[in-house]
This record gives sequence, structure tokens and C-alpha cells, in this order.
Amino acid sequence: MKERSAIASSKKKKKKKKKEEEAATKKRKATETIKEGDEDDDVKQSIPKAKRKIRETRIFIIIFSIVFNFPRFFDYKIGDGYLSEMWMLDTEKHWWYFMFYFIILSVLFDYFLPFLIMTIANYHVIRALQESDEVITGLAVQKRKDQKTTVMLLVVTIFFAFCHLFSMFLKVAESIFGGFLTQTSFYWEVFAEFTIFLIIFHTSSTFFIYYGFSEKFRTIFHDIIRCRQRLDDVKCSTYLPVNSSGIPSEAKSRKSPAVV
Repeated sequence: MKERSAIASSKKKKKKKKKEEEAATKKRKATETIKEGDEDDDVKQSIPKAKRKIRETRIFIIIFSIVFNFPRFFDYKIGDGYLSEMWMLDTEKHWWYFMFYFIILSVLFDYFLPFLIMTIANYHVIRALQESDEVITGLAVQKRKDQKTTVMLLVVTIFFAFCHLFSMFLKVAESIFGGFLTQTSFYWEVFAEFTIFLIIFHTSSTFFIYYGFSEKFRTIFHDIIRCRQRLDDVKCSTYLPVNSSGIPSEAKSRKSPAVV
């Protein structure tokens, strides 16, 4: 009798323990579901905030660009015979404008700050990629993509610094000598043209850097081209009705003689 009662009590304890484990599992799943729902709600709420911040940043950049470049409209003036003459860029009359705006602010906002921001941002991106490689092991494809992204960021940063370094050097040299060096020497004029060519070359070549290194960029670019082609095909099909043979009916009516 004692053995039977002990077996029955042990079975009851096992059933009770099993029920408690099932209840704890259900509670844990319910808690995880609630957390996931909260995270989804947080993500849904953060998306409009992020879009609003992006829109505000764009508006700020546009306004700042207009305000910053507005004084450039007064660099030259129309003189006699509709010829342009130096106005604010006249170093003898407006030396303060030449030094403060044309040299200091231009070097600061056109070269130094963009290069600094690009370097810091790319450094953090590269660090994040390296940390992800340390966490995720054994994924060779993902590592190759991360390495390409790292190389791409380094190339973009170094390419920007190289193409803008000579122009910045020219402005610093002009600030030291206190005037436009291109007006005093033919070699400085050639050097100035070379700096302009490098800036134009950098602006037009950045696309090929992203296209060569980023697989995602290539995929999105090809999708955009295909989408454009599909839209053109839809427009053509709407404007030119095609019969079952694939030839426009208007073309057939022009080629075939009239039947009497």
C-alpha cells in the first residue's frame, strides 16, 4: 500500500510539475509575443520620425547651401561694354571678403569639414563591419561583401582627399601671397585648371566606384533601368495597338493594298 501511494504521489508531482512547466512556457511565449509586438510598434513609430528627420535635414542643407553661396553673386559685376569685372573679389578694395569668405570659409566648408565627416562616418561603418565579422563566423560570402564595402569606403575617402587637395592648396597659397596667383603666372593658371579638372573628374567618377564595389548598388541600378524599360514598353503598347501577329495594325494597313 505504501509503495502504491508513493507511486501515485510521484505521478501527481510529475503531472503538477509538467503543468507548471507548460504554464511557464506559455507565459514566456506570451511575454515574448508582447515584446515583439512592442518592438514592432517601436519600429513603426520610429520610421515616421526617421523620415521626418531626413526631410528636415534635406531642407536645412538646401537652405544653408543657398545662404552660404549667396555672396558669390557679388563676386563680379557687369562693367562697360557688358564685360565682367571683379567686385567683391577685388583684393585691394575688399581684402576682408577675399580672406574670410573666399579662402577661410571655402576651405572649411568645401574641403575640411566634408573630408572630416566622411572620414569619421566611414571609420564607424568599417568598425561595425569588423565587429559583425567577429560575431558571424563561417560566412565567407558575407565576409567578402564586407571587405568590398570596406575597400569601397576607403577608396571614396582617399579619392575625395586627392582630388580636392590641390584646390585647397591653391587657396591656401593665395591666402599667403594675398592675391590671385593665376593672374600673375601662367603656370599657376595651368595649375588652377588642373584643380578644376580634378574636381569635375571626382564628381563624375564616384558613380563608377559605387558600381564597381557595391553589389547592392548594381542590383538597384539594374532594377531601375529594367523598370524604366518596362514603363517604356507599356507606353509603346498603349500608343501602338498590336494584333496577334505582333505587327502594329497601322503598319499592316499601309503595306497591304486596298481590296476592292
